[in-house]
Amino acid sequence: MLEGEIPNQRAGSNSDGSRISVAIVGTGMAGLVTAYLLRNDESQKFDIEVFESQDALSLNAEGETIKSANGQETFHISHPMRVFDDGYYKYMTLMYKHLGIKCDPLKFLFSYSFIPKAIPSPETQSDQAQEELAQPKVTFLYSSNNHRLPPLRPGGQGFLSWLWELIYVAFFFGWFCLACFWIDARKDDQLETLEEYFNRVRLPRHFVYRYILPPFATLSTCNHAEMLSFPAHDIVQYVRRTYRAPHYLVREGTQIVEDTLSKGLNIRLGARVTSVRPTGSSVMVCWESTSSASELAGEKIPPMSSCQRKFDRVILAVPPNIVGAIFEPLREETSFLPTRSVESLIHTDASTLPIIYSEPVKAQTTSKEEVEWGHFRSTVESTESIHEHPSSYIITTCPILPIDPSKVVRRSYFTRTLRTPQSREVVNRIFDKSATPGGQATDKPAGWRNGDGNVFLVGSWCWDGMVLLEGCVVSAMRAAEDFGVRAPWAQS
Repeated sequence: MLEGEIPNQRAGSNSDGSRISVAIVGTGMAGLVTAYLLRNDESQKFDIEVFESQDALSLNAEGETIKSANGQETFHISHPMRVFDDGYYKYMTLMYKHLGIKCDPLKFLFSYSFIPKAIPSPETQSDQAQEELAQPKVTFLYSSNNHRLPPLRPGGQGFLSWLWELIYVAFFFGWFCLACFWIDARKDDQLETLEEYFNRVRLPRHFVYRYILPPFATLSTCNHAEMLSFPAHDIVQYVRRTYRAPHYLVREGTQIVEDTLSKGLNIRLGARVTSVRPTGSSVMVCWESTSSASELAGEKIPPMSSCQRKFDRVILAVPPNIVGAIFEPLREETSFLPTRSVESLIHTDASTLPIIYSEPVKAQTTSKEEVEWGHFRSTVESTESIHEHPSSYIITTCPILPIDPSKVVRRSYFTRTLRTPQSREVVNRIFDKSATPGGQATDKPAGWRNGDGNVFLVGSWCWDGMVLLEGCVVSAMRAAEDFGVRAPWAQS
């Protein structure tokens, strides 16, 4: 079929019980969970088309399947890493159980190291300074949920120095956890930022920058200034729900999740959606076909064609910057939702790993139990996170120190949505059901709300919480409920 409108052969009106055509834009966790719920609805009344601009589904697009050094084992590296817990990720955990996806408990040992100053140029630094920068001193080792007591002491650190650091971290970390459980974030006219919360509960700057910001900035894949601008409410709730909760990892990697959720779906790959426009009771979706993979059965779409089709309802499962680009009613409001591009690499450059012990001691330490090493290497401005995969490959996100390009297996960039008190207000207003156009709630500001014009939003940013995979599942469940479909794993 040439350029123009693709006949809406399966479109129907949802008012007379006939079939309902649904377009889902995006194939991350949110888009695929929504599509799965609608496709497996008992009424079987939804005709679903999924649009993806890439030539592969995006949930696992950056994953890598590799062989171990001995060539006898195959590993799937989820990229970025998809570790979760059953405290914060309540509904994702329930979904995995429902789908029969096996998850294994995972224990971590984390190292903390700090580069005290901005990285100088090689021309202006001494050989000793370059050596110290290449391997900044590890100051502390922490086992996830304190599964290893007493804590380990880094090699090269004197006993008294280690003991003082241990007492210092234990005291202020204990105070931080106590504050999160007993001191709520302010909810007055001006919502409290994380930085304001830290100041109010009197956490010392040294502790915040060395031990609190690195793991949270890694979790949100942002720099420290951006992390300090997050709503304090997000972090307080996260600490409460994850305290002492064990970590898990999908046994067969993210690929099995993607395969399970996408089974049987009509998916247009290489179909870049350019606009979504409500037209009466329908929604017009316009897209550009960048490859023959955008064709469905019975269609013939030449590459680089412009296509359009009407649907009864459309679900946008993409970051807010993309929503603003293709959906005019939210163009202004999504400009208040900050995003950033994040770099992550899979590589084999072991010279970037911090020296914790001599190799024999490290091997003896980790062989006693199945643990994986993670490293936080920080400056005042940002944190580089490093994960040592069991396959001997290394995953580095937000790199600070240079990595040998010849040892890079995959270099990826992905978009992360950030949070601020202002963006939290925008998102909460969009999803506030107490003031719909028919609700006549005069104390609420006017503006587009989720579902207006038969357009719906899902994604990690589409809920009142940290921008993580749990937000994808929760928002997908909410969208399905708006369609009259209840998630089978939902609990009353």
